[in-house]
Amino acid sequence: MLPVKPRVGRRWCGPLRQPSRPLAPSARYLADLEGERFIANPSSYDLRRRTEEWCATAGFEPSIAIEVTEFGTARDFVSRDLGVALLPLPARRFPGVVDVPLRGDGYARTVALATTMPSLSPIARRFRDFVVERGISGLSVE
Repeated sequence: MLPVKPRVGRRWCGPLRQPSRPLAPSARYLADLEGERFIANPSSYDLRRRTEEWCATAGFEPSIAIEVTEFGTARDFVSRDLGVALLPLPARRFPGVVDVPLRGDGYARTVALATTMPSLSPIARRFRDFVVERGISGLSVE
């Protein structure tokens, strides 16, 4: 077994919507999304399971209109007014999309950066150092 040095953090998730949609930026409760069309990951993805769990806790079942595997594609579909999506809050704005942080506890995913020591390639080492030193917006390191 290789020794692994993990770094764990949490990435907060929130809904994305098209700016012209009636959901106001101040509407930050998940229950406010009941009745919206959702753009979500396939059912085998952790974030999809969490989305369904979070919506059930808020008292509704999300209406999944579109399944996508990439967050960038989901953001593009939101910008085209095809639905809303629960995604990790991005480090930078995406044109045509408004990010709305959710109020309440538990709307976060654990993310980890695990490396084997000491056999990192120079590129992998630079990436690790970048993430550790600068962090990622919305990522809190534990």
